[in-house]
Amino acid sequence: MRIALLVSPLVLTAAVGVARADVVHLTTGRTIQGTVVSDDEREVVVKTPNGKLTLPRALVARIERQSPGANLLALGRERAALGATDAARALFERAARDPDPAVAAEARQELEALERLRPGASADPDPSTPPPGRQPGGRGARGPDAGALPPLAGGDFVRGVRGREVVLALRAGSPERAHALLNEVEQESGRDASFRYLRGRAFEAQREDRHASQSYRAVLRAAGLEPPAGQRAAWLGELCRRRLAGEALGPTSPGVAREWRRIQTPHFAIYHPFERTERWFAEAPEEALRTALEVHGVRPSELVMSGRIQVFLFADADAYRAAGGPELAGGHAHVRLAPDGYLKRISAYPDRFFYTYTYRHEVAHTVLLELYPRMPAWAQEGAAVYVEPVRMRGAYRNIVAGKLADGTLPPLLKFLRDEVPRGANTLEVRAYYAQASVTYEALTKLLGEPRRVLATCQAFADGPEAALADAGLTLAELERAVEAVASDKVRDRW
Repeated sequence: MRIALLVSPLVLTAAVGVARADVVHLTTGRTIQGTVVSDDEREVVVKTPNGKLTLPRALVARIERQSPGANLLALGRERAALGATDAARALFERAARDPDPAVAAEARQELEALERLRPGASADPDPSTPPPGRQPGGRGARGPDAGALPPLAGGDFVRGVRGREVVLALRAGSPERAHALLNEVEQESGRDASFRYLRGRAFEAQREDRHASQSYRAVLRAAGLEPPAGQRAAWLGELCRRRLAGEALGPTSPGVAREWRRIQTPHFAIYHPFERTERWFAEAPEEALRTALEVHGVRPSELVMSGRIQVFLFADADAYRAAGGPELAGGHAHVRLAPDGYLKRISAYPDRFFYTYTYRHEVAHTVLLELYPRMPAWAQEGAAVYVEPVRMRGAYRNIVAGKLADGTLPPLLKFLRDEVPRGANTLEVRAYYAQASVTYEALTKLLGEPRRVLATCQAFADGPEAALADAGLTLAELERAVEAVASDKVRDRW
């Protein structure tokens, strides 16, 4: 079996999120965002979404640390844009108690904006009495504190309170409310790219495709891109989302060049270069989504779809690599922040295993990233493998069993801390995925309920010792479970 079938890495852009919003300014003029985990006279160590970077202290000009209150405010805005208003309200309430008066004032403004969108709420609530909301508490509430995300991309308008109100109105199915909000600020914000995009979204929601297309084309032309004539509003809107999320688009880009075609399903927009497709071509991703939800115990209503998941199927492996597809991979999920929430993409090339392995794996990533965005990389991969056919887990068990026998399996605590690299060759990458798969499967044996497993995995981002204690486990128990799963040859099925 080719390694491309075994590895489907999740690719996260630096814009998606880091454990804290620290910014390291280098003497070269470059900046690095991440969590500064150590800083002394010799070196600075920064944890980024792609791993840890160790920088000579002489290379660091200064370190800009974001306050906890600002982190809460940023994460609350991200949660609000994704439609998770209860979680956003709780975060804003905590930020409103921050000792920094500027942060507290912004948080109160955000609470007022949420209240105006609450069903049955007054359009102009008394700004002196912020609305009540759930009070965060317990160990389960500690996760968001360290996971602040940057503001949404796409222009100045969407970063303001009114822009987020428009996003929430669209998500609530109220394009009329969105238009009214846009009309109020059109004079000062009408030329902003995110304003024009959200105007197009409101038109599209009302099925006024001609007006939606005009708004979308204005965004694309301002970015120097002239899309071919004849593309439907939904297609143009997806191009806008990609461009406003920071993707460089040109005439030959996937989904732009003339040879690309598009198939739309309830949750997916599938871009492909093939002249003919069969019925299952559109059914496969929806089936993969249903499988991912079932395996991980997620209700469809829990998903907050900012837009369809965009799937780009390249003609073959060479075309996939030429477009930037990772080596040693059969596909990857790519996530950016767009003006109205997460832009989720899957890039891959079809082969005889794609529809049963890679599709399930990458679709699972899009679900997990939305609901558990702070899960360590190993847990993301282990949970995604768990959605694949059980045959794959059996192969990974054999790899871990062999490494346990010869003493080459990385220490479990180091692995849980996400300190084990993915690897640079086929054997190393297979070993990484094998340990991720077996570790995740061991947790399912110990904890049982799928959502409890996922919540525990997300808590690992704050420290595996505390996460295991919260779950009522010890490291020794998990180590024994890993050994038991690795030695289990029974092909259990879900």
